[in-house]
Amino acid sequence: MPHSNNHTDSTNFATEFKGLISQLREGVHPKDSQELLDRLVPLALQYIRKCPDIFDSAPPLPEIICLDKIMTILEANPIWGDNDKPGSVFHEHYVVASCEIEDHRMRDLLANLILFSLENDTSYGKVDYGQQASISRPKTESKNRSSCSTTLKSNGISLNGNKNGVSVKPSSYDSTQNGVGLGSVPLPNYVVEIAKQNNTNIDYNVVQNAIYSFLGVQGKYLKKDVITGRFKLDPLSMQSISSVQAGMLLRLSELGYYHDRITKFSNTTTGYNAMGSMGQALMAKLKLELSEFHGHVAALQDQLNSYRETQMRDYVDRDKSWLDRQPEQLTLFKLLCWYMEPLRRMQWLTKIADACQMKKGGDLASVIYTFLNNGDPMVNKLATDLLTVCCAPLVRMISKWMLEGGIEDSHGEFFIESIDEVGADRLWHDKFRLRHSMLPKFVTLELADKILKTGKSINFLREICKVEEAVKDRKELKFVIDNHVSHIFSYVPDTTWHAAIETCYSQTSKHVLDIMVGPHKLLDHLQGMRRYLLLGQGDFVSIFIENMKDELEKIGTEIYSHDLSAMLDAALRCTNAQYDDPDILNHLDVVVKTPYPGDCGWDVISLQYTVRGPLATMLEPAMPTYKALFKPLWRIKHMEFVLSTKIWKIQMGNAKEEAMSLEIEV
Repeated sequence: MPHSNNHTDSTNFATEFKGLISQLREGVHPKDSQELLDRLVPLALQYIRKCPDIFDSAPPLPEIICLDKIMTILEANPIWGDNDKPGSVFHEHYVVASCEIEDHRMRDLLANLILFSLENDTSYGKVDYGQQASISRPKTESKNRSSCSTTLKSNGISLNGNKNGVSVKPSSYDSTQNGVGLGSVPLPNYVVEIAKQNNTNIDYNVVQNAIYSFLGVQGKYLKKDVITGRFKLDPLSMQSISSVQAGMLLRLSELGYYHDRITKFSNTTTGYNAMGSMGQALMAKLKLELSEFHGHVAALQDQLNSYRETQMRDYVDRDKSWLDRQPEQLTLFKLLCWYMEPLRRMQWLTKIADACQMKKGGDLASVIYTFLNNGDPMVNKLATDLLTVCCAPLVRMISKWMLEGGIEDSHGEFFIESIDEVGADRLWHDKFRLRHSMLPKFVTLELADKILKTGKSINFLREICKVEEAVKDRKELKFVIDNHVSHIFSYVPDTTWHAAIETCYSQTSKHVLDIMVGPHKLLDHLQGMRRYLLLGQGDFVSIFIENMKDELEKIGTEIYSHDLSAMLDAALRCTNAQYDDPDILNHLDVVVKTPYPGDCGWDVISLQYTVRGPLATMLEPAMPTYKALFKPLWRIKHMEFVLSTKIWKIQMGNAKEEAMSLEIEV
């Protein structure tokens, strides 16, 4: 009795399933496709669950291949016009009807069963769900479909081309040769097996070509355009793949195009790379990005190889559960899901590297800095990583300059440069200067000036003052500066790195000031120049001119400097200047310039304040200014002397003569 119930259920299933397939094949209207598929999919799943090894002769085709073939069959129906597109409607409704099926093997079997039913003009007889059934679907099609039909092992469903709905007993001649063999071992149908093996190889080769394209390697289906560098389909090989596969291959090959671009930017021999040590750091980072990408692609290749090896091994020794033991298959759909993130990263790496061509130093860092904070967290993180690596050589140059006063800049990319033509006597003012073209955007002029003065102070203390230890805790400061590279381009200068820069600047500035004000008496010398060169010591100037009035009236060629030195010493001893520091007074001297025709003593005699050692390095550029100021002040004293000694006496003498003449007349 139970067998009779199973027989009845099998007949009902076969009848309903056949009717739905016939409607789908004969051309159901697109608007009714959803209702039909909502009924067809559960029936097919019911059958697959009862017969999980339905396709035992070869692995089922991937779902995407089956759907593409189903769409082709539906669109080939002549009752539909070009505008109806029943294949697209079927695909849309099929996705909705099968959305709850998560098992990829079940989805593959479902699509294979529907495709097989559409390809073969088949009758469905009684199904005995208590026994195992199998379907063998050949790849090739022919007008005589009897050679492509499959007989269920249990005599339940007969897929042998009979349309009567009744199972048919096999004839004495089996065209598939499944019943021929030694003992109970059947001989395989080699034609069918080879066709299915070729079909499997196509799917494998398509995925393999896609993986090759990720690394910029050409394959059977993808070739490179020699002009643009992009991949294009090979016209000879593309005939063996579907249009869906071809479209996905072209999309996936974009990743290989950007891979090749980055490879070109990271190679010093191409001429498209950045320059200098900072450019080399950028290229090293690009190569590291490529290495990580190669690791991900290698993982995909291992997954593909593992699936291939396991599939071939298990197929030879397959049993009823061999499909469940297979690893997850790598398909073009899965590659499309995977490649989106690497593609975005490669696109932005290409964009940044392209903008950095032929750049170096601070100019290179400024270009990368413009990509920060664009709203995309991935791009912001990528630009931050690139800028951090790129600025590492710059930070080391800053550390070397601020802590040791040295410049290691063989590529001319540091924003501070040393002028070789300038001697040590001009070290403080002219030896070092900012190179504005190499100043990064994130380094302000104020910060750059502090960095410049710090290194200049180190050089001044070491070269001129002979002081070696200019900065305290130099090792700790060096560690902070060298190991906080990303702080240099912080928007707010309140980082540990900026604090270390400020500490170096404060220490060196204070050290220089202490040495100049202390042992070298900078302030005393400045006060002495104000008193004597700027004639601020009034009694000294008056006595000095009085002592030299005879010399001042002489012709310039008759004046000698050794005679004037004694007069200067006498003037200093007779005034309050005698109480000044003798070291200050020793720097004061009187000089006689080369006279020109018509010059007198007032024109050739002048005071001179001579500075030596560290004072000369610091004050020498300012001495011409003091001399320029002395000249008009000296002329004023000349006029004052003339008014007080000559004109005043003449006027007084004339006044006395007039008074005496008036008395005589009276």
